[in-house]
Amino acid sequence: MKKAGFRPNYGLYTMIVESHAKSGKLEIAMSVFSDMEKAGFLPTPSTYFCLLEMHAASGQVDSAMKLYNSMTNAGLRPGLNTYTSLLTVLASKKLVDVAAKILLEMKAVGFSVDVNASDVLMIYIKGGSVDLAF
Repeated sequence: MKKAGFRPNYGLYTMIVESHAKSGKLEIAMSVFSDMEKAGFLPTPSTYFCLLEMHAASGQVDSAMKLYNSMTNAGLRPGLNTYTSLLTVLASKKLVDVAAKILLEMKAVGFSVDVNASDVLMIYIKGGSVDLAF
């Protein structure tokens, strides 16, 4: 596309990033995402979510956290789905302390954290802190 002298616009960049991410082509999606930022286009929360969700689904915690931090550093507010994807991968990787930090950030920006006792119990058990669960 660029080789043909065509300069993508904001909408086209977003569509390309999200379609590659959703089809599991994360390397290509991240390359286009980088090009998008270099071209001066600020990704939307939806674009960040799409990438973060795919990284989280494939167990790539570091990449998911990097996207989350990039998103919040850009002044964008993550949505509930973003938090849920991030918390799910953190729990699956037994990163209880990081998950607790994200929960606090989630609450600080106005999301109600409606966690019942069994949810907390499962987080501790998944994190390997069975002694803290009881």
